Amino acid sequence: MGRKKTKTPFKRDEKDSKRERIVIRMILLSGACIMLGLTVLISTYLPVSLFAAFVLHFIGISFIYIAILAICAFFLYASFVVVFLNPQRLKKSKVFNFAIVGILMLALTVPLLIFCVNETGKSIRDMQSYANQDWQVTEVAVVSIDWDRARYSLTNRVWLHTTTGELSLFRNRRVTVVGTYRITYLNETKAVVKMEKLSE
Repeated sequence: MGRKKTKTPFKRDEKDSKRERIVIRMILLSGACIMLGLTVLISTYLPVSLFAAFVLHFIGISFIYIAILAICAFFLYASFVVVFLNPQRLKKSKVFNFAIVGILMLALTVPLLIFCVNETGKSIRDMQSYANQDWQVTEVAVVSIDWDRARYSLTNRVWLHTTTGELSLFRNRRVTVVGTYRITYLNETKAVVKMEKLSE
């Protein structure tokens, strides 16, 4: 008769090991993307052109989007494993709590994913428009600058309130509120790529 194979306390289940690797990769991915994203976003403070600052912002914020979605995926994956597989044989009450967390995270992740895709698409289309020299030029008066909103921005971007609408500007130059400007901006994101003072 053959010997029966018995599991020892030190023998790890292959599926559990695979799940752990997935979780670790999600955590490492989100951490790396946050670090890279913040580094690139901070570089928008460098004395570069307005379009270069726009591109740096796009790259940096894309890393932040990936990090946020990776964190959401981590919670969704953890909830899925506990609710449908339950390898730790948790009580039903705890499984129910994980199910609630999973539903809430799914409700948060879907609109967040749509937002990230839409914002990324706008930036990509604007970069293509810039390459084709397809931008908007207008002469407007800047009536105010939203400094309060800028305080919560990860970059040196501010929002200009003009007589025709709101535009975003990476403030690597000083802007006076009073006066008329000839502003060149990208249509999708309303990002200013050139600004000339016309009059007081």
